[in-house]
Amino acid sequence: MKKKKIIIIVLVVVLICAAIVGGILFFRAHQKNSLVADVESVSMLNWGYWGDSMESYGTIRNDDSQDIYISMQQTVKEIFVEEGQQVSAGDPLIQYDMTQVELQVEMQRLQVQTIENSIVVAQRELEKLKNTTPVPNTPPAPADPMPAPVEPSVPEKTGEAYNYVSQTAVAYNGDGSSESPLRFLCTQDAYVYGSFLNYLMANGLTASFEVRDGDTVSGAIVTAWTVNGMLLEEREPESKWYIVDGSQVVDDDIYPDEIQPDDIMDIGYTAEELTKAISRKEEEIKELDLQKRMAQLSLQQLENQSADGMVYAKIDGIVTKLGDLNNLPNDGSAFLSVAGSEGMYVQGSISELALDKVSVGQTVTVMSWSSGMSSEATITQINDYPEEDGYGYSGNGNPNASYYSYMAYIEDSSAFTNGEGVSLTIQTAVDESDMETIFIEKAYVRQEGGRSYCLKEDETGHLVKQYVTTGRTLYGSAIEIKSGLTMEDYIAFPYGKAAKEGVRTSRSDDTMVEVY
Repeated sequence: MKKKKIIIIVLVVVLICAAIVGGILFFRAHQKNSLVADVESVSMLNWGYWGDSMESYGTIRNDDSQDIYISMQQTVKEIFVEEGQQVSAGDPLIQYDMTQVELQVEMQRLQVQTIENSIVVAQRELEKLKNTTPVPNTPPAPADPMPAPVEPSVPEKTGEAYNYVSQTAVAYNGDGSSESPLRFLCTQDAYVYGSFLNYLMANGLTASFEVRDGDTVSGAIVTAWTVNGMLLEEREPESKWYIVDGSQVVDDDIYPDEIQPDDIMDIGYTAEELTKAISRKEEEIKELDLQKRMAQLSLQQLENQSADGMVYAKIDGIVTKLGDLNNLPNDGSAFLSVAGSEGMYVQGSISELALDKVSVGQTVTVMSWSSGMSSEATITQINDYPEEDGYGYSGNGNPNASYYSYMAYIEDSSAFTNGEGVSLTIQTAVDESDMETIFIEKAYVRQEGGRSYCLKEDETGHLVKQYVTTGRTLYGSAIEIKSGLTMEDYIAFPYGKAAKEGVRTSRSDDTMVEVY
């Protein structure tokens, strides 16, 4: 009898517990089913991307001007104006000797090609460093010291072309300046000694090692390596460097016992040294990339000169200055200046890294410091030469970059007075692909285990986790969604009681989702 009572009591307790658990589960399920999460269209939440803006400052002027500079390497063939003469936009001012211009274009093309070759070599060396296995900090000393390499016997020249360049070599042209490098005719397999590169570095000279068809000076350029001594680092005097790509010469047959320079590198880097070497190589590649863009910009400016070498007036105005061809300015001032006669203008500046995004005819927003009034101006001129002090630039660009001044015309100048200071904003152009980019507020993206996700509405009208790939940050508040969402998706704010997977959704635009 007692046993039956105990069994009955246990059953009652079990039933009561089951009822409680079932009630809790039912309550939770009912509560979850009663929750509704508001969702919004990604297309409505998208901030969009309309390009970056560049800020600078300037001064309102009531005249425009055009300045023409002449370097020592340029030759003026003819001057068409006199000081004090009235000119109109499109009138010829001066004409260059195209022989010199074409030579400059050729040398600048070689410069671009040389830098591109240097980038390829540096990237190859970086890849080799990344694949190098570091050694312990105290590697065992080699059993036998490596004997010095045996110098092969190579004739200095084959015909007119050098097989190797040392300090005995004589350039066939040039004075060693960056505008007129020392030019050496070389064979395809030629190399230059480290001692000669050190000589260029010590004296700040520039040299171009050229390979031409037929190994003659009159032959067409095949390739060239242009070296600016001011950018070089000291090298081993006996080292040798191929002129075709700037890489170091490795003679497999002059190192005994099959010990090669690559093996030397592999046994010479500790983990710390290897990290530093990789970092230095990456910085070198960044610097080379900057040099390449600058060289390409210079080349574009040279190629943009008219085919006949003519320089035309860009504005209506008066020739206020005309220099002496026999006594060119050496203080950085203009050789010829044209001043405009009417209208409001403003001068600003742009970084060389943004020159490819800004062009004549582009709009600039001008805001007065005194009144707060703003208007639009149109860029009429961008200088071909950088400002020494980066005049007027106040952006967050590379402080080591050069800055080019521009002149912009203000059609509606009623809000400005001559001489007042203004803020200038240029909105850079964007690609069509950028206009389709999704940027949503950071608050809509949560983190889980190092991954980013949003709460998205699925096809049944319930919330699910959607993992996304993020990218750039816009204005510190929005983040780019590179993958995981489309403009047609709907997402919920991922915080609050209803921010859970499985919760039913309600669209803010009152559209309905068919629930299965």
